Amino acid sequence: MGAGTGKFLPLLLGCGGEILAVEPAAAMREQLTAAFPQVEALAGTAEAVPLPDVLVDAVVCPEARSCASEVAWSASRPCGCRLAARRSVAD
Repeated sequence: MGAGTGKFLPLLLGCGGEILAVEPAAAMREQLTAAFPQVEALAGTAEAVPLPDVLVDAVVCPEARSCASEVAWSASRPCGCRLAARRSVAD
């Protein structure tokens, strides 16, 4: 959720499994898919998740503000993982 250009993806790809990225900005999705062609990038926001409820095992938000809406968490299964991170240093 709020995948941006995919800076967080190398960490997730190392965990295995299928990755679906959600990002509202088309330019960022284009950069993401160019760098990570194995990742499906969907247009959407935390308030309008383009996935059915309880579809995924985990929802990860590299920036906590990307998951300010409870709707963002609805895509994960009830026993799924929900992680929102907060950047503490500048890039």
